[in-house]
Amino acid sequence: MSNVLSSLKIDYWYKAVLVFGATLLVLSLTVPFHGVPNREVALLSSGLAIFGLGEWINHPLRTIIRQPDINYPGWLKCEGHPWKPSTLGIMLDIVGLALIGWAIYHLVLL
Repeated sequence: MSNVLSSLKIDYWYKAVLVFGATLLVLSLTVPFHGVPNREVALLSSGLAIFGLGEWINHPLRTIIRQPDINYPGWLKCEGHPWKPSTLGIMLDIVGLALIGWAIYHLVLL
């Protein structure tokens, strides 16, 4: 049985935001921070993780295969992760940004 985590790559910015938010959330729930309330750090990290997940959903893998023509004699295959919004992805982005904004509001103004 292979290790599941070995196949996960952090190769895009939204995956890095998701991993950073999840790591910070685990830290905020287990370790007391000095000078910053753990509640606000948990809100901020939850918002980052949810936003990263929403952007991951909004960037699906798309593959284009093009037939040969006069300008290009061979087959052409292109893969990428362009932004293609979905309802779930946009909702997660909004919830994540709201949590980030709420946490920053509490950290700065209160």
